[in-house]
Amino acid sequence: MLGKLLKHEFRAAGRMMLPVWLALLVLGVFTNLATRIMVDSDALALNILGVLIVVLFVFGCVAASVMSIVTMVLRFQRSVLSREGYLTHTLPVSTHSLIWSRMIVAVVYQVLTVGVIVGSTAIAVFRTGIVQEAISVFRLALQELMAQAHIHGVFYIVEFVVMMLAGGLVCCLMFYTALSIGHSFANHKMLLSVVFYFVLYCANQLLGLLMIVATVNSRLVQDLLDTRYMQQVFLDTHLLMGLVIGVLLVLSAIYYILTTVMLKRKLNLA
Repeated sequence: MLGKLLKHEFRAAGRMMLPVWLALLVLGVFTNLATRIMVDSDALALNILGVLIVVLFVFGCVAASVMSIVTMVLRFQRSVLSREGYLTHTLPVSTHSLIWSRMIVAVVYQVLTVGVIVGSTAIAVFRTGIVQEAISVFRLALQELMAQAHIHGVFYIVEFVVMMLAGGLVCCLMFYTALSIGHSFANHKMLLSVVFYFVLYCANQLLGLLMIVATVNSRLVQDLLDTRYMQQVFLDTHLLMGLVIGVLLVLSAIYYILTTVMLKRKLNLA
């Protein structure tokens, strides 16, 4: 049944995100043309037009990122917590399946949105020399990393990807938790959801600040700065990234449990 839920959610979210992605890719093409106009033309009007298109492209990238989050929130709120939730909760599926289907789709669409932004940016700067320069810098950085860290470099890349995915889960589940708590009340559901989101956000920021202070005051930072023992630096870096991933996974588990409990016991669709 989870597969059917995923199929439905991918289609529903796609109807909201596909036009945004397509618009951003088209805007990337126009931005590429605009940059060529600014380089080749001495006309002030054309230069101003080119700058406006570039600025519009930047705002488009930001809007696409925001839209991926808005889609995630709206899909959960509409299909689970609003009137549509009456139908959703009559389906022969568990609460866990409802949460996982929305969560998987949300994270996948966030990753795809990042990919579209990167792709549209590559289109925008295609044949302007920036792409080639960026690829060269990335290649040199990767070669330097592998030359210095060897197999550690591979683990760093894997750990970074896992950390980004774990961060996406935390972001997703924090919204779901705030919405679930806010919709457990009879009135002002969305307002209370926003309030609870900021409470959770502030708690996350406080936890992050405490972690930074604790890390700075520990020997871990001193060991990382001591380049005389590179193997120890590599191991300490793995430890630091592992701690971050662990904290993110713990936060994800806490938010997941809270969301599940609220949907099972405190949900108020009235």
